[in-house]
Amino acid sequence: MTYRGVFMMSDTLWRKLFRAFEGADLPVRQARLKLFDIEDVHVIRTPGRADFRRSGRYIETVELGPIAFRTIEWLEVPVSGGTKQDLVRIERLLAGVAVFPMMHTDDTLRIVGHVR
Repeated sequence: MTYRGVFMMSDTLWRKLFRAFEGADLPVRQARLKLFDIEDVHVIRTPGRADFRRSGRYIETVELGPIAFRTIEWLEVPVSGGTKQDLVRIERLLAGVAVFPMMHTDDTLRIVGHVR
């Protein structure tokens, strides 16, 4: 697998993101995930601390199995089409943890992991 482009998120930042989601008063139960080498967008249950692989470079998902953090192009927290989530509160939560490359729209908060 050849990685071309710019990585916006390190493995450490992805772990911080998922830990923040897991520990929040406002749980993020699902997200849309786009891997940079696959065109399909997948709806996943948001992984938590128990889903981290020992190496620290992978996360286990129910839907797709193990995923290397560096293959994540973006992850979206949606408002419509599933569990309603308060995006402003999630954005504030993440801002208190680290600086994440985010794009905010009316119905999603997208965290960008890889730019081609």
